[in-house]
Amino acid sequence: MHKLNKSYILLSYPLGLVILLLSLSSKTLKAAPKPIPSQLNVPTQPQKQSNTPDTNRAAAEKAEAEAKKLNLKTTPITQVIAKWEEALKYWRLASDRKKESAILDRIAKLYWFRGEYRKALEYAQKALPICQVLGDRKCQGAVATSLSLIYDRLGEYQKAIAFYEQVPLFYSETPNLRPTTLNNIAQIYDKLGEKQKAIDAYEQAFDFWKKQGDVVNQAATLEQIAFLYASLGEINKSFEILNQANSLDPEFKRDRMVSNLVYLLVANSICTDKLATLKKPPEVKQPKTASNPSANSNRDAVVKNQIEGWNKNVEQWHTLEILGGEADFLELIGGLGYRQIGEYAKALDVYQKALNLRQIMGGKPAQAKTLTEVAQILNKQGKKQEAIDHLNQALNIQRQIKTRPAQADTLLTL
Repeated sequence: MHKLNKSYILLSYPLGLVILLLSLSSKTLKAAPKPIPSQLNVPTQPQKQSNTPDTNRAAAEKAEAEAKKLNLKTTPITQVIAKWEEALKYWRLASDRKKESAILDRIAKLYWFRGEYRKALEYAQKALPICQVLGDRKCQGAVATSLSLIYDRLGEYQKAIAFYEQVPLFYSETPNLRPTTLNNIAQIYDKLGEKQKAIDAYEQAFDFWKKQGDVVNQAATLEQIAFLYASLGEINKSFEILNQANSLDPEFKRDRMVSNLVYLLVANSICTDKLATLKKPPEVKQPKTASNPSANSNRDAVVKNQIEGWNKNVEQWHTLEILGGEADFLELIGGLGYRQIGEYAKALDVYQKALNLRQIMGGKPAQAKTLTEVAQILNKQGKKQEAIDHLNQALNIQRQIKTRPAQADTLLTL
């Protein structure tokens, strides 16, 4: 007898009947008695448990080891985060709170590096109470560092200051951390327009370096103080402090770019006789870029060559999914690139892309800065009302985060 294909038989029957047969077959299989191992002459084996503390710990260690192997220079950061998320899941299942807090903080830092500050904040805030319950000071210090950096980028400056002040308390074995955090605090006060508080913070940092006998860092800190006094219009005091810095570090082993900036600020405000007594720092060599037209007779060609290089940086950061890096280079292309050669439509296009990224990132200070730069391009195009609209948006953000000097600059632009 001819043997029929099974699929042909099924297709030959009405669909309802096929379903009925399949359901009956299923019931029959379920109802069939299960042979016991002794009847099959198969030795019994203990059933493996797939969700025990040991298996979860092993899975966590494996995922963590794999995460550590991923290189942020070559691997998109979201893939790195996903692998750390996997490790976090298993450490939680293994009930290892110390590991859980450490990885929560690691993920927070990765989101900060990517530029997703609100997401970074979410993870850091989950880590902190665990560290506190554990009484783990190293863990608390690590998370306090994350929170200080996150709040700084978000423009929540008072919270940033509070955490910056906490960080050194958890790292008594790293005393040099104290002046670093003081510098960060001083910079925030400067943004807020609270110049005297900024000076006070720098003076505390100076006292620290003085006790350490570190003359280069003393000089560098004095330069920052001189800069603030100059911005307050106290040029004579700034001049005296700058001379003090130069006497401590006459060879300018400190950051020469800062030295040149402070020197120019003071030099433009003092009389010729005093200027003659102020030591001029060595000039910083200018790279042959678009900002140095003398490097090439064809200025536009220099600019376009620079734009090409920056575009490669944009592509690199985009591939790695680092939003901040991508936005930074887009703004370079718009500001020092297309704007320099008068191609305002192209400048506006790349600035708009940067602004979109800034809005995703959530950092208010950077958003305000980009809005201001977009307004300047719109003004160049003769789009006055659009420029004013963007400046007003920037001003609203600056008022929210209380950056008074930035507000003043925006109002002057308006």
